Amino acid sequence: MMDKRQWNWVARLALAALATTFASCSGTDPDPARTQIGSGSVKLTDPATASDTTGGKITADFALASMHLSSDGALEVSADWGSSSNNVDVGIISGSCSLDQMLARQCADPFASSATRNRPETLRTNISAGNYTLLFVNFGPGAENVSYKVYLTPTK
Repeated sequence: MMDKRQWNWVARLALAALATTFASCSGTDPDPARTQIGSGSVKLTDPATASDTTGGKITADFALASMHLSSDGALEVSADWGSSSNNVDVGIISGSCSLDQMLARQCADPFASSATRNRPETLRTNISAGNYTLLFVNFGPGAENVSYKVYLTPTK
């Protein structure tokens, strides 16, 4: 049989569990300002050896997508693809950048990137309003279709 102190502890624990259950079932978004601002897909071929303008070798396939942010905030890019044997990374470049410009090293370096071997690949960074280029890099070993979603939580 429980004494009064044990009973109070069990009652508090049960109330805490019940409060957590109601909070998780309330249907409210824990971050209502987070908004999906874009999505798309890119096709990345088998990585092939290509030369850049300085004679360096790059063994990967690249794809780019432009985006414009109308406000500062916390940006999240989530990218997913079919085969877990492929290594796809995500980066963000300030300004507009074409694939030819990037290979010629005429674009800014990516200021944020996510380079894990996990899928989905998720990149999170604080960012200012402006024009940006999303960079998707496939290190292979095979071709890949990458789908992505972009979310922004504006700075208050």
